[in-house]
Amino acid sequence: MEKQYFTIKEISQFLSLRPSNLYSKIESGAIPHYRVGRLVLFRKSEVEEWMQKNRREITQPAKKARDIIKTLQSERPVDIERLRKKAIEEVTKKEYTSSREKPGRIKGLGKEVEDGLV
Repeated sequence: MEKQYFTIKEISQFLSLRPSNLYSKIESGAIPHYRVGRLVLFRKSEVEEWMQKNRREITQPAKKARDIIKTLQSERPVDIERLRKKAIEEVTKKEYTSSREKPGRIKGLGKEVEDGLV
């Protein structure tokens, strides 16, 4: 007869997580579990199903770049400057404010004196 319920220690080994990380997932309600008094139990099938629901695709920069190039080529001939800007935006998730300024640059208040003293 196969075991129905597993303890924190057994599931933490199964998931390769520290028990403290598992406890935080329990407290937040992120992982399916059962409480019997102070005892916390898990069903392996439910944990496996939870893992499948929380699966994330690994993004590969080279694949992402190829996809961008393909979409740009299908639209019209490749504009290298547009491609460069789009790639930078994808990576930094920021847009340039103008062609002469760097993104995120802090401007002064405009109250500075010519010699640099305020």
